[in-house]
Amino acid sequence: MGRPLHRISGLSAGRKPGAAPVRSILVVETWNIGDVVLAIPFLAELRAIFPEASISLLAREHAREILAHTDLVDDVITIDLPYTTGSGGYRPSQYMGAELRAAFKGMREREFDLGFESRMDPRGKLVLALSGAARRVAYDYGGANWLLTDPIPVTDRARHKNEDWMGLLAPFGGPRGVPLPQLTVSAGEAAWARDWLAAHRIDDAATLIAVHPGASSDSKRWPIERFAAVVRALVARRHTCVLAIRSPDGSGGELAQIPGVAWVQPDLRQLLALLARADVLLCNDSGPMHLAAALGTRTVAIFHTHAAREFAPLGEGHRMLQPAGQPAVEVIPPPADALLSIGVPGVLDAINQTLGVHA
Repeated sequence: MGRPLHRISGLSAGRKPGAAPVRSILVVETWNIGDVVLAIPFLAELRAIFPEASISLLAREHAREILAHTDLVDDVITIDLPYTTGSGGYRPSQYMGAELRAAFKGMREREFDLGFESRMDPRGKLVLALSGAARRVAYDYGGANWLLTDPIPVTDRARHKNEDWMGLLAPFGGPRGVPLPQLTVSAGEAAWARDWLAAHRIDDAATLIAVHPGASSDSKRWPIERFAAVVRALVARRHTCVLAIRSPDGSGGELAQIPGVAWVQPDLRQLLALLARADVLLCNDSGPMHLAAALGTRTVAIFHTHAAREFAPLGEGHRMLQPAGQPAVEVIPPPADALLSIGVPGVLDAINQTLGVHA
């Protein structure tokens, strides 16, 4: 993107940042479920640094459901952007449709004092500038830095996403060390989960292992046949119940055919309620993995090596299984067969270690 972007209708330098108190903040995280979860510690830090400010999150609809029953944001502004919904997004004209123009106009009318965006991508900087935030904080990487008031130097491109978010706080004294917040479910949602599990003969005293074999791309998915082998071994155990979670696209439905398995295709809030009850979640690198971690549920997650470095679940007690023999330099996309080096015995052993049981 080059300087001609300044000719786009509605894009301006914004109001000059001054010494006035920060009254309103916009945080831009328009990607997937796991990305929203990884922004949660940053949102908590903003609350601590700017306790009197209103915090708005620009995100897709799932963010509203994820952050329900928290005080991390005051509102969620929902938006679908060209580059987060699978249709590209490097042409500035794609941001000038009637719906997006109206959304950005509404943001500018709110006169945000601060705006933050953690992606090292010029498209995110364009979105931040179109919001009209007076002070715009993002990384000095990828071009279009003229759209920012506070370009943050990039010190490490291979660090965890949480560190990327926290780095944006450098102009404000850095993070304050707020304890890692957790997501919660309502009493009604917890009651629904108990009733659902009881109806499927899952006792409160049983060890509940949830299994979610889906992921946002095929390259992230451990073979379903291996998930099935793990599940068959687990259902043979006494006092252990297995809950197979089917994705909205239907992936994971194969596990429902295994005798002794309860299965469900829940909506997002139902998924949270069930994950909160589980003792462990077996999964790929996926949104449900991050949701479970944010609820305090331990995960056994199957990762590509470099993805684990940047997108590991937050919190303690998680185990990540990564392919053997991965190249030292990140390969995008990763080899299609990279996950095949992770075997069923290793996954079962990781589950046993997580639960503190002997095979």
